[in-house]
Amino acid sequence: MSHRYSPELALELATSIVRAAVIGYRELAETSFPKFGDALGLYSTRPVRVDGLVKLPAAEEDHPIQMLIRLASAPATQRSTAPTVDLQLADDDHTFWEFSQEHRSRTRTAFGPEDLQSLDLPLHLDGPATSLAYRWLIRDLIEVGWLDNDHWLRD
Repeated sequence: MSHRYSPELALELATSIVRAAVIGYRELAETSFPKFGDALGLYSTRPVRVDGLVKLPAAEEDHPIQMLIRLASAPATQRSTAPTVDLQLADDDHTFWEFSQEHRSRTRTAFGPEDLQSLDLPLHLDGPATSLAYRWLIRDLIEVGWLDNDHWLRD
C-alpha cells in the first residue's frame, strides 16, 4: 500500500494535507454549526496550531506513512489566517515515544481538542485532507453527543 516517497516529499505532503484538513475542518464546523461551534468548544471554530512528527516506513515494510501530531489553540488574532503547521521527520519509534510522553501530561477539556493524535497519512484516498477533516468532525460530534459512538466514516 505504501508508496516510496523521499523524506522531503513525504514531509511536504504531510504538512500540506494537515494544513488543508485543519482549514477544511474549521470551514465545515463554521458553515454547519455557525451558532454552536464556539459555545460547544469545537476547536474547529478556533485557530489551530499543529506540530508533530512524520515517520516513513522502513524500506522493506509496506506500511503507510505515520504522523504523530499535537493540535493546540493559537491566538484569537490569527482566526482568519492559515493555521501554523510545523512537522518534522522522525527517524525512529523512540522519537515518537519521546514526543508522546512530552505531551501526554496535558489535560483535555470536555469538548476541547485532543492534544495528541496518531494518524496514518491517508495518501491512498483521493482527498486525504477532506477525509481527515471529516474524521475530526465526526469525532467531535460524537464527543458533544450529536452522533452515536457507533457512527463511522467509510474511506
